[in-house]
Amino acid sequence: MAVTITPEALQRIEVDRRERSRRLALQASHFETAPDAITGGHVVRNPRIPGRIEVVNTSGECSCRRFTLWGVCRHSALVEQRHGR
Repeated sequence: MAVTITPEALQRIEVDRRERSRRLALQASHFETAPDAITGGHVVRNPRIPGRIEVVNTSGECSCRRFTLWGVCRHSALVEQRHGR
């Protein structure tokens, strides 16, 4: 059985992805981001938890456990919203 993905379906998928990213970024609006000179990505840190950082590389992948499990997290969404992808 062949599956045909229509342009409308692809557009809906992209709209859903953007909305999920926007909601996750709002949850992390108090986080701080800074460029990472080593990876070329960004370092994301929560000022409420001193000493803990996550790294989001140039392809949008995060070093946190949630991203490893689900492929999406607040850190990568925040970097996407603030700095683009």
